[in-house]
Amino acid sequence: MEENKCQYNCKEMPKVPSDTVVTMAYVPFQTDLVTYTSCEALSNGTLFPELDKKFFGGKCCE
Repeated sequence: MEENKCQYNCKEMPKVPSDTVVTMAYVPFQTDLVTYTSCEALSNGTLFPELDKKFFGGKCCE
């Protein structure tokens, strides 16, 4: 059996990391109202190309 390469046990991970800092969030107003077609929106998970950001993170456990 392959060893679990995950550095955390996903079931025991806290919802908020212990080393977070107090901060202020800033969310700018959406100004570009260009939209995808309905098929493109379903494929990309958003109606607005401006919000179509690629995710480069990894997943912890398989």
